[in-house]
Amino acid sequence: MAYNSLILPSQLAMHQYILGLLTKLACSGLAPRAQSLFDRARVCGKYRWGKKAVLVAGACIAVVLRESRKGVMMSHLAVCILLCNVWYFVA
Repeated sequence: MAYNSLILPSQLAMHQYILGLLTKLACSGLAPRAQSLFDRARVCGKYRWGKKAVLVAGACIAVVLRESRKGVMMSHLAVCILLCNVWYFVA
């Protein structure tokens, strides 16, 4: 992350969220790329944390899965995001 060396606690939480989703999809090796895309989108989009951050994280995961030509259907990704959100926001 050459453009911003400061990592916020909420940013670290989203990185863990992305890693958790990709681990559930058995693609944890793609986490650094998805986290990098998420960080770039956060800086360029200037959005706040919360639901929008979760949606952007899901989009970044979808892009990374598409780039790596993994056979994960979007419906499966959506279910993983839904299930992960239930445990993410309850805990």
